[in-house]
Amino acid sequence: MSPWRRVSIASALSVALMMSALAPLARAESVPKTFSFTGAGYGHGVGMSQVGARGMALEGKSAAEIIQHFYTGVDVTPFPDSSSLRVNIGHLLTKFSFRVEAIAGETGTVFSQLWGSDLSAIPSKVDTPTAQVAAGTQITATPTESGTVLTYVLPGIAATPLAPALTFTLRWSGTRFLDGPAGLVNTNSNKYRYGQLHLTTIKTKDGPRLEVTNDVRLHDEYLKGIGEMPSSWPAAALQAQVIAIRSYALSKNGVFRTECDCEIYGSTKDLAFVGYSKEIEAGWGGKWVDAVTATSTDPLSGLTATLKGRPVATFFFTSSGGHTQDVIDVWGSNLTWLQAVPDPWSLDLSLNPGYATWTKVKSQAEMAKAFVLTDVASYSFNSRTRGGGVKSVTATSSSGKRATLSGEIFRSRLDLPSTFIQRPVVSISSADDVLLSIGIGKALFPSAKSAVLTTVDTETASAITAAPFAFQLKAPLLVSSGADVDTRVVAELIRRKITKVYVVGSDFQFSAKYFSELKKRKITVERLGGANRYAVAEAVAVAMKGAPILVSNQDVSSLLPLASALATASRPILWTASGVIPRQTARVLARTKSPISLVGVADHFEESLVAQLPDDFEDLRSLDEAGLAVAVEELSIPQARVAVSGEASASTIGFFGPQVQLLALSDYLDAHPETLIIYAIRLKSDEVSQIRALS
Repeated sequence: MSPWRRVSIASALSVALMMSALAPLARAESVPKTFSFTGAGYGHGVGMSQVGARGMALEGKSAAEIIQHFYTGVDVTPFPDSSSLRVNIGHLLTKFSFRVEAIAGETGTVFSQLWGSDLSAIPSKVDTPTAQVAAGTQITATPTESGTVLTYVLPGIAATPLAPALTFTLRWSGTRFLDGPAGLVNTNSNKYRYGQLHLTTIKTKDGPRLEVTNDVRLHDEYLKGIGEMPSSWPAAALQAQVIAIRSYALSKNGVFRTECDCEIYGSTKDLAFVGYSKEIEAGWGGKWVDAVTATSTDPLSGLTATLKGRPVATFFFTSSGGHTQDVIDVWGSNLTWLQAVPDPWSLDLSLNPGYATWTKVKSQAEMAKAFVLTDVASYSFNSRTRGGGVKSVTATSSSGKRATLSGEIFRSRLDLPSTFIQRPVVSISSADDVLLSIGIGKALFPSAKSAVLTTVDTETASAITAAPFAFQLKAPLLVSSGADVDTRVVAELIRRKITKVYVVGSDFQFSAKYFSELKKRKITVERLGGANRYAVAEAVAVAMKGAPILVSNQDVSSLLPLASALATASRPILWTASGVIPRQTARVLARTKSPISLVGVADHFEESLVAQLPDDFEDLRSLDEAGLAVAVEELSIPQARVAVSGEASASTIGFFGPQVQLLALSDYLDAHPETLIIYAIRLKSDEVSQIRALS
């Protein structure tokens, strides 16, 4: 991870705003040479996490339990899988060389036959082959304008070419297609034991190219050759992988793709098919074959992930950032079984040492090329997926030009392991309420040209009332202590060149000097206040849009840590006594045409008061403070940010978002993986480090 940069707000007063290099604040005159990204996981994040499957298996979960965790709502049932599958093992080649040889331990004479046509995948007796070739013969296929040219070389004999054909079919002894001693095809990179090969020339814009395919039976010949998971992993994980592979292959079976002369690629375009090389893997190959056998329910069927009786496309990947991805966020498809689910095993260093966390550094040239810009001065993550991956990224050049990429394209162009890139962590720390409110305002609304002011010593309710108004204005909520306006608040207004402020609070909260200091600076003051909190709330409600939220005087202290989130509802807050609706509150209610919401602990509202409310009010009363928090969350609007604070106070209300304790952050991020940014407020450096570890 790159060092966290510190930007002093008021260093003499120990206030720091620290921004992660993940969202650099580069200026036009300072174009970064490199960009550092820290994240977790490897792959697209859709479907089953292989590391997650391993972790669940080590916890004693079965293959079916693993499949049903990662693929929402599927059944694991037998499904016919004995059909042949045409697998591409060589794509757009200009040459393909191989030889047929005996498998280990075979003493008979192995041979192969070549036909100058595309033979059916179904084993059958056919006419005399174009050529019969002895074991050990080097055969080379070359695409030409006239078709595929095959040349074979016997030891000590000159190369023998065959007449060109669009497709050649190779069969070798010891397979379903040709009786005899057991042989295999050796390409030097892989070995293929089963089925038959096709070598087909296709036309492309770059000239003739060769497609090489292997016809194999899905039930066993194909499954035994997939190299997608280490064979040393627990049996339940291997079996879950086989089920996922079978299901995926069945979803492709029968759909011919002309661009590859195949139904499925044998590469990471689909699934990595390494053939017999997987089966004979030293020490572990037998375990993979056992997993294939264990998921076979009879010679013609195997366990499959199905929905409404049909196989589903079971995508999988290596590891995630703690949650898998919802497919609609990554590829735009609405497939109900591919939803975001928890994957904590991917963040376990013992299970995922290489990708539980990673850091990649990209050059300026790489970033500029990815965004197709002359340079990249800064970038920002605009949104996150439900699974916590980056959904959209915008880069800005030094000239101000912008370009936006989806998270998956961003990952691909920069060759990053995943889109699970760490959330920026902003730390704002001060024991001083005034400076804390200024710091929060700078972080949230750096370019705001108006501000909402209040004081916090004598009437906390004023700050709670002012917060939704400030949020609706998209303006900072700046607080002072005492009856005079704090000189640092004035300095901040001058720095921002603000010419108008809204002062919210009861008359007794402010001295005459408070207003004279502002007017001296030629700052226009709009006063939203009155004799008491009811009058203040009425004045604010008149200036705002939205149906009011009615709260009780008795809930002031309970609402304080929730007021920041409640403000995001962008609705005026009205106050009431337990049994009587004050006249100021009643006037606002009488003018309100939309249903109001009643929020608070139920015992704090007498039934006589409730009876005075309009019939269509929304009743969000709760039995206790825990229920009050649930009601506030229901009303609040998600802001893609969360504050981790050691202590809630009136000065933190202007954060305008949920605030949680450090111990609850992990659970919060699990429940809200779409969170974009984390703010650490009034926390020690070691606590900020813990947040970064969780981000």
